[in-house]
Amino acid sequence: PYNWDLPVWHVWAACLSISVISWLAIKCYRSRPWFLVGWLWYLGTLIPVIGLVQVGTQPMADRYTYIPFIGIYLIIAWGLFDLLARWRYRKMGFVAIVLAIVSVLMVVSWKQIGYWKNSVTLFKRAVDVTESNYTAENNLGHGLLLEGKFAAAGEHFKKSLEINPRSAKTHMNMGLVLARQDKPEEALQSYAKALAQKPDYAVVYNLVGKTQYRLGNTEQAILDYQQAINIDSTYAEAYNNLGNALFHLGKHDKALASYQQAISIDPAYAEAYNSLGNFWYHTGHSEKAFTNFIQAIKINSKFAEAYNSAGAALIQMGEARKAAVFFREAVKIDPDYIAAQNNLKNTLAALRKGKK
Repeated sequence: PYNWDLPVWHVWAACLSISVISWLAIKCYRSRPWFLVGWLWYLGTLIPVIGLVQVGTQPMADRYTYIPFIGIYLIIAWGLFDLLARWRYRKMGFVAIVLAIVSVLMVVSWKQIGYWKNSVTLFKRAVDVTESNYTAENNLGHGLLLEGKFAAAGEHFKKSLEINPRSAKTHMNMGLVLARQDKPEEALQSYAKALAQKPDYAVVYNLVGKTQYRLGNTEQAILDYQQAINIDSTYAEAYNNLGNALFHLGKHDKALASYQQAISIDPAYAEAYNSLGNFWYHTGHSEKAFTNFIQAIKINSKFAEAYNSAGAALIQMGEARKAAVFFREAVKIDPDYIAAQNNLKNTLAALRKGKK
C-alpha cells in the first residue's frame, strides 16, 4: 500500500544515492561507458512510472520495472565481464557465474509463480508480506467469496474495513457475504455504508434492489433498480432484475420492455434470455419461451435453470420425451437441483405410464 507519511530522511537518502551514483557514472565514463549508458537508461525509463504523480493506491508494481531494469542488467553484464577480464579462467568462470545466477532465478521464479495460482493464493501472499494492506485483504475476501467460503471471506472484509473504513467496495463485498449467509437486513446495512461513501454506486443499488425483492419489498426493489439504471443506463443486469420485479407485480408490458432492453444492451446476456423465456412461459406462449431458453443455453451451455425451464416449456407443448432430455441435462449440470430432479422423475413416470 502507498505510504502517505513517507519519512523525510527516506527522500533525502534516495536523492543522495541517485546523486552519488550519477556522479560516479559520469566520472568513469571514459573507462566504463557502459555504466553511464545503463544508469541513464534506468533513470530515463523509470521517470514515467516512478510515482512523481501518484496514480492508484500502490507505490510500486513489478511491471513498472521491466523496461528500466534493462539498464541495470546492462551494467551487471558488462561489469561482470570487465571484472573477469584479467582472470585466466574468465570464460569458464563467466559461464559458471551466469549458470549459477540463472539457476537461482529459475528457482525463485518457480516459487513466485506459484503464488499466482489463483486469487486466493495471490492475495494471501500479498497479505503475508505487507502490513495494513486493505486492498489485499478485500481481494482475498472476494476470492474466498467466489469459492463459497463466506465466513472466511467475511473475516478478511472485516480486517480490510478496520484498516480503511471508507472503502465502498469492501462495504459492498461485506454485504454480499451477509446476503449469502441469509442475513438480508445486515446486508442492507453494509450496502447503506457503501452508498454513504459512494452515492453513485450503481452496482450497490442493484444489490439493494435484489435484497429488497428477496424480503418481499417489491415496490422498493423497483425504485432501487431504477436508481441503478439512472446512474448507469447500460446496466443490463439492473434492467433484467427490474423486469422480474415488474412481472411479479403484474406489470407485464413494462417487464417485457425491461427484458428486451437488457438483451439490447448485452445480446450475450444468458440470464436475460432466461427471464424473457419465463415471461413467455407464464403468459402461455410456450414456443416463444422455448426459443428464449434455447438462446440462453447457446450462450451458457452450463445454465442448468435454462435447461429445466426449456423442459417445462416442452411439457407445456406436449413434448414430454424431449422434455426429459432437458431435465436430465439440468440434473447432470447440477446434481442438487431439486426442481429438475422432480421434473425428470415425474416426466419419466408419465412416459412409462403412457407406454403401459
